[in-house]
Amino acid sequence: MANSKVFLLDDEDFAIEGEGPYFVLTTALSDHKLAYRMNTALGINLHRTQEDHPIVKKGNTFLHSTFQWFDKRLERHWVLLSNKGLSPVDPNENSLFSDPLRSNLLPPSEKVDYILNINEYLEQEEINDIRGLLSRVPGVIRVSEYHPATNALKEALHVEIEKPSIDEQS
Repeated sequence: MANSKVFLLDDEDFAIEGEGPYFVLTTALSDHKLAYRMNTALGINLHRTQEDHPIVKKGNTFLHSTFQWFDKRLERHWVLLSNKGLSPVDPNENSLFSDPLRSNLLPPSEKVDYILNINEYLEQEEINDIRGLLSRVPGVIRVSEYHPATNALKEALHVEIEKPSIDEQS
């Protein structure tokens, strides 16, 4: 009889990752003020990433401000992403009134300022609870759940998670 190997799989092998909900927010708040107010209201700890989320459109790179937090207890990544991105002004351009180019991740008709993604499957009750808490954040005008229509849009909204610094791990 030939030797055969048996491989056992844990429940974690079947976990759904990266398929969490997207929430879109409309607000006049700046990104730092929104992150601070969300941290206070939801008991989370979003912080600005070292690198903004880059998207390339028509040969221009647009940077979207990005905040993230890893919830160690529930093992969830939270990512807050600005819908509006700016293309840095070319320092070689000698125009006094050079404005950076602007681009949105979602169409301007959506009237979305920020996109929040929790990179973990959530039950509908949890989604409703989070949406309710977000709607009570002072300065947030509108919150709704968003479902990307295309894989290209899903890819554009995908943010690589930065590894926490030593200070954040403790």
